[in-house]
Amino acid sequence: MTYELPAPRGPVRDVATEGGFLIGFAVQSLVVLAVAVLRRRLSLYETVTQTLFIGRVCTGPSLLLMIPVGVFIAVSVGELAGRIGAGGYSGAVVAFIIVGQASALVCALMLAGVAGSAICTDLGSRKIREEIDAMEVMGLDVLERLVAP
Repeated sequence: MTYELPAPRGPVRDVATEGGFLIGFAVQSLVVLAVAVLRRRLSLYETVTQTLFIGRVCTGPSLLLMIPVGVFIAVSVGELAGRIGAGGYSGAVVAFIIVGQASALVCALMLAGVAGSAICTDLGSRKIREEIDAMEVMGLDVLERLVAP
């Protein structure tokens, strides 16, 4: 009996496969969310709990990231304002730029990075402890109970 190695797949095919899995999971999750909302089966308590968890997890890192971004913007705008003779307006411009532009970017990065990894960690630990398998055995929809909120 001979054992044959599987055909080499290559990095492009692997990326395309994983991207397809990600898109499929996202579509499936959105469909489950819509069905849960329409049937009024979405757990409001779990949704609020997860929202507060994401806010608690993301607040510290986003504030720590905003400090260097704010300093960089303040130095850049202060230097530019000094060159054109409008040094008195640099404070208002810095505040406007930080609140209007940088804060949205930092919030998006924090939500995607910190909250996404925290949620994936939670789901992974549930899979390891076989909680997800137990929910499936009990006939509960795992996507509706854990992913949709």
